[in-house]
Amino acid sequence: MFEVVSLLLVFALMVYLLRRKADVSHALMAGAAAVGLIFGVDWPRFPRGLGAALAGVAANFAQAAIAPAGIQLLALILLITFLGHVLEHAESLQQLMGALRGILRDRRAAMAVAPAFIGLLPMPGGALFSAPMVGELTEDLNLPAEERTLINFWFRHVWELTWPLYPGLLIAAVALGVPLERLILVNLPMTLGAIVIGIFLCLRRVKLGATESPGERGNWRELAAAVWPVALLVVLTAALATAEKLGLRLALSTDTALLVALIVVIPSFVVLRRIPWREAARLARATLSLRLVLLIYGIVAFGRLLRVYGAAADLPRELAAWGVPGPVLLFVVPMAVGLLTGYTPAFVGICFPVLRPLMVAAGGFHYGYITFAFAGGFLGVLLSPVHLCLVLSAEYFKADFGRVYRRLAVPAGLLALVALGTLFLWEAVALR
Repeated sequence: MFEVVSLLLVFALMVYLLRRKADVSHALMAGAAAVGLIFGVDWPRFPRGLGAALAGVAANFAQAAIAPAGIQLLALILLITFLGHVLEHAESLQQLMGALRGILRDRRAAMAVAPAFIGLLPMPGGALFSAPMVGELTEDLNLPAEERTLINFWFRHVWELTWPLYPGLLIAAVALGVPLERLILVNLPMTLGAIVIGIFLCLRRVKLGATESPGERGNWRELAAAVWPVALLVVLTAALATAEKLGLRLALSTDTALLVALIVVIPSFVVLRRIPWREAARLARATLSLRLVLLIYGIVAFGRLLRVYGAAADLPRELAAWGVPGPVLLFVVPMAVGLLTGYTPAFVGICFPVLRPLMVAAGGFHYGYITFAFAGGFLGVLLSPVHLCLVLSAEYFKADFGRVYRRLAVPAGLLALVALGTLFLWEAVALR
């Protein structure tokens, strides 16, 4: 009970601060400090040990600043942002949007395809990469910032349950011992449902006007010329991340593979497009932002203190001890961890090993339960106030967080119904 109530208080504190217009990085650091104080203080002996607890919290904040994973995350975000600036400077984004609008013949389709294409690359904060594209497509429309944020954020994540480059899917396959291709198959209704929901809900307020012209027929060569940096990122990241499985002596995580790919692609693009190095340096300086650095630091610090103090480690067992029904437990527990962390590998790594007995039986795998648990965690991640893509999308479009959540609630609720239907489907056909 203590752990559940404490985590609810931490989450409520962060939501309160965000509603009071506090910077997201400040809300994250306040939440991290609250986790450290609540779980680090020996409350029966309070105030004895308070000084040691405060010192421990401070030490963890300091270690978060130098954590290799945090530094790599910051490097990825800065490089992604810089690449976006370079592409915008070279007018590649405008070229891509023009080609998409001509080929697809409907600007709304291009609004969905652009972030969905970027979503094929499992980059942290990738919504920041597609945001300028959505912005370019909607700049002359009377579309609220919250609608732009929703379109960019939603379509960016439609592949996360089925695209094999996403680490959460890989971790789940290993944790449960499920063949990856079967896991992709059983999660496929969720991806299809997310696409359909996005088309009918996220794009429904986009009014193109009676005089909207479809534009000239798109040029596929022009599209290839505009899209090759991103396409090369996808291919190179996939090649580096799977090199070990292909028999090569190169073992890289997906994040590290992406970092290497960015380091290769960005200079190549600068050289091939003949961007002056002085101009590239100016764009690099524009990329560096104290606010962005603090945001990444806040996310790393919050995740570190949750992990170090084991704040969410016993949550599944605690809820199971209350006699919560299995399907409810499978959905709610990953969702709670997803809400707290905003990170798919976190809810998979924390919850799936503990919930495995409910999903794996002597007769085989309960695929309905597996996809239901995955859906719960995924929805928690989508709705999390610490989800990097949501935060960066809202920041880019200068959207109000509360209004974004109100628009996100209905699509997320419908996706939960899709998850319930998928559970019944796989259980009815007794897929094992």
